[in-house]
Amino acid sequence: MNLAEVDIHVKYRGNKLGHVESESLHVNRWGLEHVYGEIEFSELPSPDVAHLMKELAKGSVHFHTSVRVTGNFGLFFFHFPNIFK
Repeated sequence: MNLAEVDIHVKYRGNKLGHVESESLHVNRWGLEHVYGEIEFSELPSPDVAHLMKELAKGSVHFHTSVRVTGNFGLFFFHFPNIFK
């Protein structure tokens, strides 16, 4: 699968923490790709920082992500350009 564009938003308790864009990714069958970015914690209100610290102490934090991709799909020798968004 060839991804022309990947757009990822990361939120914590409804507040936007980060946004990552990537271009031209290729994912093999049963494979995965990583998109790296930075998260801004300066936007969090004080009560949410306290919740974040509690969750970090417990060992897991649940972030909400939304991912938008644009790309094409290939099956054997057939390619379907811009089949999904």
